[in-house]
Amino acid sequence: MTSLYHRLPRDHPRFAHWRLPVSGIIAVAGYLAASVVLIGVVIAGFEIAGEGDRIDEWMDTLELSGLDDPIFLGVDLGGIAILLPVVLLALLATGRHQAGLLLSVEGRMRWRWLALTSVLAFAVVAGVFLASVLVLPVDVVGARPDVRLPDGTMVVGLVVVLLLVPFQAAAEEVVCRGYLLQLIGSWIPKVWLGAIVGGVVGTALFVLGHAYELWGQVDVGLFGVVCVVLTLRTGGLEAAIALHAANNIVLFAFDGFAVWPDVTSGDADGPLYVLPTVVIALIFIGLVELAAARGGLARRREWPVLPPPRPRPAWGPGWGPAPYPHLAPARVSAPPQVPATVGAPPAGSLRPEVSPEAPPYPGELPEGWNR
Repeated sequence: MTSLYHRLPRDHPRFAHWRLPVSGIIAVAGYLAASVVLIGVVIAGFEIAGEGDRIDEWMDTLELSGLDDPIFLGVDLGGIAILLPVVLLALLATGRHQAGLLLSVEGRMRWRWLALTSVLAFAVVAGVFLASVLVLPVDVVGARPDVRLPDGTMVVGLVVVLLLVPFQAAAEEVVCRGYLLQLIGSWIPKVWLGAIVGGVVGTALFVLGHAYELWGQVDVGLFGVVCVVLTLRTGGLEAAIALHAANNIVLFAFDGFAVWPDVTSGDADGPLYVLPTVVIALIFIGLVELAAARGGLARRREWPVLPPPRPRPAWGPGWGPAPYPHLAPARVSAPPQVPATVGAPPAGSLRPEVSPEAPPYPGELPEGWNR
């Protein structure tokens, strides 16, 4: 039997409908607790440094901080990245097999495949965005022709991006393309319907997590659909994580060198803003399909066929006692056949004649006691 990625939990021998919902409850509680600790540490640090007013400014905005504020950028990215260990630990708490199946059909992170798709993703994303700056109108992409080198603060911000964005991207993919896709796919009997509903719900949550303008939200939604397709077609989250991380890192880098609008603003002017994402999707999906076919990538889970249980032998002479007497099959034997000899009991009798002086059989009452 083979299983698609979103059906892995349902087809596992240890599947139970309560496992993934309970894992979600544990993950939500764990993430809230971890977020409170993180925010508490940040507030305490700024209060000690005498800059408590910056906390109010940071909490008044829902947008991701930019490269010009690497401390709060690190807090924002780290606040998303902690979802990754929280979700994986929640899955381990309800079944050791679930965390591995969330990563790929092989039950693990396929690191070589992740490395290959990362190289492809960075090449495609950087090339398409650079071409967009040169080709698309300035009022569409907001490109600034005065390319400049980032200052010291932005260099620190780029280092923060390189360190945290891969975990931030992986966390969002684990939740939106991993957990939700498998949760819904394991509850809906129809395979195709589970994939569609799971993809729509995960993409909707992904869009709600970005406070952009209309065309910025459309662009994010399209990007989410592309990641769903990559996950289902490759049987794992590696390609989606690679594309997500490459997209964010390249956009931050272009922002630092002033050749792309502020990545945290999400401002867009018209449908042409979505064109780079469309081109990236077509090229990257094509390259991934080619690499998967040439490399023999496992896209489905091949479940081993278990042999049927061997029938238990009927216990008899020579087999020894049954391991548990109450499980031993009952044996029905015919009445003993007594040979017809002199002094044999009458026909139909089940026991031979005995002497009147013989003691009673165990369990029989002596003569006269039954009165």
